[in-house]
Amino acid sequence: MNFEEWLLTAKFNLPLYPRYQRIPPILRALPHDLFVAAVGPSITRDTDVDQCCDTLAQLVTDREEQTLARDFFQRFQKADETDEEYARNLQLLAERAFRGCPRNKIANRVMV
Repeated sequence: MNFEEWLLTAKFNLPLYPRYQRIPPILRALPHDLFVAAVGPSITRDTDVDQCCDTLAQLVTDREEQTLARDFFQRFQKADETDEEYARNLQLLAERAFRGCPRNKIANRVMV
């Protein structure tokens, strides 16, 4: 089993593994499911910090978008809902999703 395969299957305490020092420090603080998602696509022990942060940011953004979409359809989508309520609920979800994002990032992500 190579290092990346081990990372994907590891469920025990990472500090006990001798090659622990080769894991980028930022990955050590992640929940296991996000850690596995990060290691899967492109983060290896040779990845620089900027690429690691970019990949993690995209994974977190993707996860938040999935959560928002699920929340929207579970909580707010009702058969008898008016168009105004629908639009307001969508606006509230968008505000929650982009809170703290720079405006230029929002403009790139929102299609009008």
